[in-house]
Amino acid sequence: MIEGGLTYNQQPRFQNLTEIPLHQDDPEALLILLHTAHSQFRKVPRKVDLKTLTQIAILVDKYELLELTELLVDNWLLGVNDTIPSELNDDLQPWICIAAVFERESILQRVSEVSTRESKGTFDASNLPIDRQVLSNKPPLIAMPIKS
Repeated sequence: MIEGGLTYNQQPRFQNLTEIPLHQDDPEALLILLHTAHSQFRKVPRKVDLKTLTQIAILVDKYELLELTELLVDNWLLGVNDTIPSELNDDLQPWICIAAVFERESILQRVSEVSTRESKGTFDASNLPIDRQVLSNKPPLIAMPIKS
């Protein structure tokens, strides 16, 4: 038993709190990253869906948290690997983002092949953190597709 002047279950008293609005950040993805950063691993999901993984990737890029998530990403990818597109569909752009942010070369190669083979034009990927180098390799590694 700990003795002394400690008071258990006492809420800390904070003064002069500053609220930081994070309106553009996905709340679920942000909470997962906060639990990870604070080593609350029981609160970190072992599996996430493609939408959540994409949102996590966006925040990992925005806040430069790649090292924080490195041990978790492989497990998350196992849960969504079956959604890697083999043809042009709406999942291609999120997978390009995920592969680029988490530096998964084999996945990037797979989605690049699909994109190059099936694209009939380009689309705007400015809402996703895809390194310009990925998009501007000569010959192009990724041909950003649109459906026509």
